[in-house]
This record gives sequence, C-alpha cells and structure tokens, in this order.
Amino acid sequence: MNSKPNLKQFLKHEIGHYEGMSVTWISGKVPKAYFRDAAGNPIEEYDLPDMDTEDLIPWMAERGFAAKKKPESDL
Repeated sequence: MNSKPNLKQFLKHEIGHYEGMSVTWISGKVPKAYFRDAAGNPIEEYDLPDMDTEDLIPWMAERGFAAKKKPESDL
C-alpha cells in the first residue's frame, strides 16, 4: 500500500462513509475490491487503482457504492 498513498489514505479515512464496505488489511498483498451478492457469494474482483479521492468516489459509484446519508442531526 505504500506504493499507493492516495488509495491508502482513502481506505483508512473514507471507506467507513460507504454502505456495505469494509477493509481487511493483508500485509504484502495487492489491494483488491471483492464484490459479493447478498448471500456473500463472490461476484467480481478488481485491483484497486491509486487515485485521488475525487476519482475514487466516482469509480466506486460506478460499481454501485455510494456514501451513506448523514443522519439529519448531523446536518
């Protein structure tokens, strides 16, 4: 992950803002996104690109992930 600093920053600080997303850190492995169906069966696998947050957000949205809505009390 040290070779992909923008991706690392996003996964550490922004991924919690997305519904149904979590991060499992595996030292020495290429960062990948695994997409599963409701039963937990794998559907697709992608190598994660090293992009700035502005580019990663649309990349994730194209795959069906959007930021969680903030509770009205946080607005």
